[in-house]
Amino acid sequence: MTARPPRARAARAVRAVLAVLLGLVLAGCASLPTTGRVVAGGDVDQQGVRPALRVAAAGPVPGADERELVTGFLAAVAGLDDYSVAREFLAPGAEDWRPADRTVVHQGLQVLSSDVEGDEATVRLSAVVVARIDGNGRYVPQSPTTEEQVYRLERVAGEWRISELPTGVLVSEIDADRVLSDFGVWFPDPTGTYLVPDVRWFPHLTSSATSLVRALLAGPSAPYLGALTTAVPEGTRLGLATVPVENGIATVDLTDDVLVADSAQRSLLLSQLRQTLRAVPGVSNVSVTVDGAPLPDVQPEDGLQGTQLRVDPGVDDRPYVLGAPTGGATGSPGEGGDGDGDGDGEEGPDATADPVETEPAVGPDGRTVAPPGAQLLRLDLDGATPVDGTEALTDLVRTGLAASYDGETFAGLDADRTALWVQQTGSPPVELVTGSGLTQPSFDPPPLGWLWTVSADPDGGPPRVLAAASSTEPVEARWLTSGDEVRALRVSRDGTRVVVVVARRDGSVVVEVRGVRRDAGNQPLSLSEAAIRLAPQVLDAVDAAWVGDDQVVVLGRSGEEPLRPFLAQVGGPAQPLAPTPGAVTVSSGLGERSIVVGTSDGTVLRRSGSLWIDGASGVSPAHPG
Repeated sequence: MTARPPRARAARAVRAVLAVLLGLVLAGCASLPTTGRVVAGGDVDQQGVRPALRVAAAGPVPGADERELVTGFLAAVAGLDDYSVAREFLAPGAEDWRPADRTVVHQGLQVLSSDVEGDEATVRLSAVVVARIDGNGRYVPQSPTTEEQVYRLERVAGEWRISELPTGVLVSEIDADRVLSDFGVWFPDPTGTYLVPDVRWFPHLTSSATSLVRALLAGPSAPYLGALTTAVPEGTRLGLATVPVENGIATVDLTDDVLVADSAQRSLLLSQLRQTLRAVPGVSNVSVTVDGAPLPDVQPEDGLQGTQLRVDPGVDDRPYVLGAPTGGATGSPGEGGDGDGDGDGEEGPDATADPVETEPAVGPDGRTVAPPGAQLLRLDLDGATPVDGTEALTDLVRTGLAASYDGETFAGLDADRTALWVQQTGSPPVELVTGSGLTQPSFDPPPLGWLWTVSADPDGGPPRVLAAASSTEPVEARWLTSGDEVRALRVSRDGTRVVVVVARRDGSVVVEVRGVRRDAGNQPLSLSEAAIRLAPQVLDAVDAAWVGDDQVVVLGRSGEEPLRPFLAQVGGPAQPLAPTPGAVTVSSGLGERSIVVGTSDGTVLRRSGSLWIDGASGVSPAHPG
């Protein structure tokens, strides 16, 4: 199963066609199906999400042996029919099979053995599992692991039928990509500024509206508890068994527990429901009722367009870098620079001195740093533009560049990564944090206003996560232990989560997303104990950055090859991008097309189609945030 930009699945069309051509082949044990029909999935709907290409499942073939019966069943579970055809393969004693309890995604399957004794049989399968999806739609990727499954069969009216089978369903990556979709279950941040997705995976059917509403009523996933809120009053449940969709209207009938919500909460609840159900096929409006009567104060008049909170906030796609002065001298980057940075326009005594270094240097820890006298530059397609008023900062900063969302405040680290300096343009720089092996700083989004970094413990204790404003404040992170190394920490653009790259003391490297819990004044207090693991195929990683509200780019490797970016969905799969030789850091604006990679020779690589091209020169490329 491959990662894809949320709610933008053009590439799935190609894979869906391949899925039809390949059929439901089970590696090493089945052939192309000779029965069944292809059902058109329809055009792109009004929400921009293409309905899944539907492949109607075929029922049991008369006279099928025990192996054929099991492989036919596994093909049938991938049909978009609520498993009605798959149940035709079951014996009367297997009615308690619960397909929705879990989905196991595999990349290879073979029959290990089949044993027949009279009217009973046992078929053993071996699957290379790459992900699991629980009953609430939470996708957990994993390194490929072999799992054995056992199916017991009995003869019913002379035909083999399955009498015992594992809970849930087993599907291939191709089938999972065809029949399942990533849906956001949306929750507000504590400030009431943003709606944030908690990604879940369900079949791309109108009936998925019920699963999504149940997930929303149950609240955020464990890593987001305390980081996200909800307008759902405690105890509120669905009043009906399902969420019907008729004439484009999804009717969400709730128990009377919802009546304790005030008008503002009810309006926020409607926003959550609208944003959650907008990707369900055929849904163009949402109606909320209690025992069939309209819930006061929330009846929609504008379809799904009434959400007031911000969704997937973007940033400027033009990154900043630390680069050689554009004029070739050490003066101010603005016009009339005189070499001493005071901007008086007079030629300073060193204006004709030897040119400054233009090649990146190597810091005390062996990492690439900007040459002395580098400027803060903003890159665009036409080249690099100096950022006026930052000369004093770049006298101090050589790496770890960061920019605020409004482009008025900048931060960075000295060459040995022991001091974090911050400057509002035009004001003197301030040494905000001192530490050891500080990570590249990351700005909170407005209106939060904190600056994050992580310091190693020189005595070998746990790293310290720091959130700084006018002073340094430690953030509780009990999951960090002595010997761990935090290589990167970036705050999401809604301020509710961080992506962290951690080299564990046992030699493993993990990339995780954790929730941020704050106090009433928005000061960060702790990072969640629970985490969402990203890109388990990445065995080593050095950097990560946010690409969107549910996507991260990870700079890592899955083997002995050089570092390269991986595009990972938070609560979904990951896929490698084209190689980037010499990569040392990564940054992104909004969307994967804006990803840039900094290299050890001071070149900034940009996306061009599926490849990378050399851009401007500079060290430590950074987008706002």
